[in-house]
Amino acid sequence: MSNFIGSSLLLPIAILFLLLPHSWSVDIRTQQLIGDICRRTYNYGYCIDVFYKNLYKPTMDIKGLTEIAVTQSLLHTSDTLKFIVKSLDSERRSDIRDVYNFCRTSYNSGLSKLTDALLAFAKGDYKNMPILLLQGDRSLSNCQAFADNRVPRLADENGKNRELIQMSLVSGQLIGHV
Repeated sequence: MSNFIGSSLLLPIAILFLLLPHSWSVDIRTQQLIGDICRRTYNYGYCIDVFYKNLYKPTMDIKGLTEIAVTQSLLHTSDTLKFIVKSLDSERRSDIRDVYNFCRTSYNSGLSKLTDALLAFAKGDYKNMPILLLQGDRSLSNCQAFADNRVPRLADENGKNRELIQMSLVSGQLIGHV
């Protein structure tokens, strides 16, 4: 009976171990690339965290890391836009509704540019990808300037989006150079 209990507990633990990403198994070259990218961003710790949480194999080249950065930029921008729309629906203060309305427009534009940047990346168009990322960043920055910390959560999300776009720009610029 005790062997059955022991083996029945061991199987789920083994499966969990195999499914969880393990940062210690990331090869040294990938670690160096991540470090090189993150040292050039605004928030080193956040950058490192995003890459290691989203690695899908232990060896990643600069294109794989750029894919992670651009994809995370797009996903986080989309999630922030959902937050803005949901908050707009429930907000009663007109001054804060104005912030959300302005930011919704900015984020729709930014999301469009980031989508175009991801498509450019997928096509191997590494010349236009950074241009589109910068255009997306400018759109999102409009929200950041207008919101002016009147909505703390939005200010936090804006900062994360800015960092993700910076990660995308830095890694994208390294394609063909490392």
